[in-house]
Amino acid sequence: MKKRHVWMVLLGLGLIALAQSSMPGLNRTGEYTQGTLGSILLPAPVSQAEGPVYGVGAWPLYTPDLKEGPGKDLVTAYCSVCHSTTYITMQPAMPAAYWENNVGRMINVFGATIPADDAKKIIAYLQAHYTLDTRKAETGSAVASASATTTQTPTVDGAKVYQNCIGCHQANGQGVPGAFPALAGRVPEMLAIKGGKDYLIQVLLFGLSGQISAKGQNYNGVMPSFGQLKDEEIAAVLNYVSTQWNNSLPQGVGAFTSQEVKLARAAKLSAQQVLEARTRLGIK
Repeated sequence: MKKRHVWMVLLGLGLIALAQSSMPGLNRTGEYTQGTLGSILLPAPVSQAEGPVYGVGAWPLYTPDLKEGPGKDLVTAYCSVCHSTTYITMQPAMPAAYWENNVGRMINVFGATIPADDAKKIIAYLQAHYTLDTRKAETGSAVASASATTTQTPTVDGAKVYQNCIGCHQANGQGVPGAFPALAGRVPEMLAIKGGKDYLIQVLLFGLSGQISAKGQNYNGVMPSFGQLKDEEIAAVLNYVSTQWNNSLPQGVGAFTSQEVKLARAAKLSAQQVLEARTRLGIK
């Protein structure tokens, strides 16, 4: 009886061992360990003999770093309090005025505690690395080629687009004193100001509302938005008014391109914000 009992115990143990050895994917021993950030470990298929786990490589982590330059540390320190700096790097290239407005909004609307001097450095950093002009500098010859194409073989006749403007600014670009400011002699002056090119694009895209001063003459009215025009049409009419009535592009300022208009359109400013941008630029 004892022998029979011993054999039954041995048989049971044998069956258990056999069952464990034949069950696919069973991990008989294991432990939790610190993983590697950006990778994952999974149970291995039965056909693999390397072990119970295998690596499938790194996950793609799309988090572009901020560009190097003065002010980067301040941006990281202050902006990361409320949001990831990816919010900055994922943005399309914006007009310079956009970043100044945005930093002001963070302080005045959302209560970010950024000292005035640091705020100026943050704005300067953002404008130095994430604007239309800096994007053009990065793309180099490709953008220069696009500008040359726009100048030499325009696909849209700027003079025809300007028919939308004649009622106010007149065929000779002289405007109506006290009612509508002149474009003749004025457009190059605005283009010569840093940020002036972006401002002119914004005026056509988003309009302008409120009191302004131009050549010592005060105006208080509304410039309607022409955002319904295509990017190519806005670029063409801006190139037209920049080169008519003895106007010419200032040295170092290239022709307007549809790509510049497309990037500026993403800012979605109000007419009042465009007026605020004009004031900051000191255009008179």
